[in-house]
Amino acid sequence: MGRSNGVISLLTGIIAIVLALILNFMFSFMYGDIIFYVLVALAILFGILGIAYDDSKSYGLGGLILGIVALVIWFVI
Repeated sequence: MGRSNGVISLLTGIIAIVLALILNFMFSFMYGDIIFYVLVALAILFGILGIAYDDSKSYGLGGLILGIVALVIWFVI
């Protein structure tokens, strides 16, 4: 099938980590929390789909891990 789910998961996971660090350390805007939670949910969902259905499991696993790490960073900070 390819690696589209894993790539989407990886990209949303990276964006979620950057957004978590920026929102917690620099500034906060009105709907930042909602955008962050949607990105984390997409990273985890597409990570699971990428592991299950894609040819290359590494992108899906990386996106899943990044989504979970972003969520942990959000709650720790």
